[in-house]
Amino acid sequence: MPRRIFLDSCTAQTVRDYGGDINEGEPIDASDRIHRVTDGIANIEALRNIFLINERALFEWIVSSGSLHEAGEKNDPGHMQWLWDIADHSDVCLEGSGPTAESAERVNDFETAGI
Repeated sequence: MPRRIFLDSCTAQTVRDYGGDINEGEPIDASDRIHRVTDGIANIEALRNIFLINERALFEWIVSSGSLHEAGEKNDPGHMQWLWDIADHSDVCLEGSGPTAESAERVNDFETAGI
């Protein structure tokens, strides 16, 4: 089972907007726009299941600098603050235990490829 899960800015936005349903099972209003999004409700349910597993798995939620940059382009201060809060947590996790073996291997692959 993975120890860390990377959140892209879209997923972080969904968690921010629908956290009550994802974390607490609160109902989503029938007129909410998520019902018009392809697989919108299925995505909410999938996130709910991931968060239920996380109650025991204790994943570390990580936000990349690319996600922060993408979120900054939305020009939404609330969304940006939400991502900065997650990024602060990410930094604590990464500083505390360092990169996973898989992450270190990928960095080596990127450096070898000159990326």
